[in-house]
Amino acid sequence: MDKNNITYTHLFTKDLKDAFEKKEGSEKRVYAVMEFNTEFELGISCKPYEWVNSHSFVTLDGEEALALYVASENPMVEILNAHSLDELNKKMIKMANNFKNPEFVNNKVESRFY
Repeated sequence: MDKNNITYTHLFTKDLKDAFEKKEGSEKRVYAVMEFNTEFELGISCKPYEWVNSHSFVTLDGEEALALYVASENPMVEILNAHSLDELNKKMIKMANNFKNPEFVNNKVESRFY
């Protein structure tokens, strides 16, 4: 897969899409928990500063998303929410791209570890 052409729609299963369409009003939200690691940590390459989205989980249950976020042992974990699957996909792409920005990563590291 081309690193510059990321999409997360493969995580939106038919069951998730169907359940999302049945939701109504203000409770119509979808959540994602995204974990990031360096390529070096994952054994993909010897690049210690190249960050990749190593795991993502999508759910309609906000409490489940929050529980996964809190339980993650990965300090570089993000939780996102949106009112549509398309909006969530765009937010996930933006977050993955944020991890390509050294300034963003440095701010994350400083806020998580200090």
